[in-house]
Amino acid sequence: MHNFARIEGRKLYRAIKVEEYTNLREQAIRYMPESFDKLEYLIYLNVAQTRIEQAPETIGKIRSLRHLNLSETGVRNLPEAFGGLRGCPVALDYWLNSKHCQGILQRKKNSKAVLELQGLENMRTLGVDNVDRISKKDAEKMQLQRMHKLEHLALRCNTDGKCTSTSREVVEDIFDHLNPNCGLKTLEITRYAGERFPRWMSDSDERRQLKNLAHLRLINLKCKSLQVLGLLPSLTDLEICGMDAITRFGKEPKGHALAFRALKKLTFCQMLNLESWPEDGAKCDSLEELSVIQCPKFQKLSMVACSIKRLNVCMSPHQLFSKEGLSGLANSKTMKSISISLCEDLSSSSDIDGLKLLSSLKKLEISGCDELESLPSGLVENLASLKTLSISRCSKLHRLFTPCDSLEQASMHISGLEELEISGCDELEGLFLDVEGLTSLKRLSVTGRIKLCDSTRRLSSIEVLEISGHDELESLLPGVVDSLPSLMSLSVVSCKLQDQDVLCLLKCTTLRSLRISDCPNVNDVHLNH
Repeated sequence: MHNFARIEGRKLYRAIKVEEYTNLREQAIRYMPESFDKLEYLIYLNVAQTRIEQAPETIGKIRSLRHLNLSETGVRNLPEAFGGLRGCPVALDYWLNSKHCQGILQRKKNSKAVLELQGLENMRTLGVDNVDRISKKDAEKMQLQRMHKLEHLALRCNTDGKCTSTSREVVEDIFDHLNPNCGLKTLEITRYAGERFPRWMSDSDERRQLKNLAHLRLINLKCKSLQVLGLLPSLTDLEICGMDAITRFGKEPKGHALAFRALKKLTFCQMLNLESWPEDGAKCDSLEELSVIQCPKFQKLSMVACSIKRLNVCMSPHQLFSKEGLSGLANSKTMKSISISLCEDLSSSSDIDGLKLLSSLKKLEISGCDELESLPSGLVENLASLKTLSISRCSKLHRLFTPCDSLEQASMHISGLEELEISGCDELEGLFLDVEGLTSLKRLSVTGRIKLCDSTRRLSSIEVLEISGHDELESLLPGVVDSLPSLMSLSVVSCKLQDQDVLCLLKCTTLRSLRISDCPNVNDVHLNH
């Protein structure tokens, strides 16, 4: 109690986190003092992961309290006065343990825990764990539909996926009774073992329809169809993770194709059996961003009438970047940005030949593809709209641009590129032998042991030059800088320099900003004019 006494003695405290008082965790303290109500300005109280078993009756008097975290404690009952904390998001570790939830947990005479949300109709965020262990009767008592201000709801089960048909029906029945109000904006469902979605997700009655639901996250569900999702008129952000029963997005067993009128952001994550987005699959006319993460069988985007602006692909097969794989985006006028990361089986330039089809592409990022040796011949040159190219951690990459027979030919092909970032590509030697045509390049960032050649001096349009981790800059850098008439900002980090190099750089009249940091043998320099 000594430590709590020290805390409660400071009436002006606005936040208390037990992590800052580590011996509270080590001691066998099981009760909080009744005098806690003296902390009249307290807003945040976190006693998670302690041995505390009971909260004081007076805690309901702290009207300023807005966040109470009791997760991973022994607290099972909250005082009746707790109903006064109508604005406080509460974290409980029983039926409720999300850090954003609030509620009252009571224990009846038969010692069976029953969840009742009382006097907290103004609740805005609620998270419920172990939903599969709640009885149908308890689910009915929650009466989520009466919480008219509830905007964010998370329902999480603790099933291991091994459900009998009977237990599956029980879980489906429980979820059917957890229907929220129609004003809900965000919904997360985790490890739900039912083969169908809760009935309230497909309710077409305007009085009960989730017409305001904008964000939906589905994690490790056993549902076999996504058809009900097309009935959510305001859905703008959809994330689907670990739903192994889904093989083709939007192509339903009965032949119906889904239509998402408002969807702008779509994420597939760890979808082990997802193979494609077929031509006759889901229609997402408003979609702007698509992310494909750890989907080992996903090989084809052939959908039509889609307005995707950004595609993010991580840890997925190289077939997706072939001409057939990207056929649905061929000649797209909306596609502006692609990010490819950690695709280990992507090796030859032919693996990403489909990128040539994206004539409107403005930004291309490739990172962590260790087996990639070169970009497709003419890739960058053919992407006339490309403004930014970023390549990082591709350890075997040895060439970016197709060698040109003349400076005039190079200028015709790649003159539009404005930003070039190269990092962790140590096999990329003589980088600048091929880039005389980069007449519009304004920013160049190089990290690693890439060799700087004399042709660097021909990059007369560069305004920002960033070099990091280079050990062969001695005597070369000052000459390069002097030959770049447009250079305004120079950053050199962790490179080998000498004092005379720094003196030469300080004399450069065009520089507005100079940063030299972590370079052995010379002092740090930070100048801004």
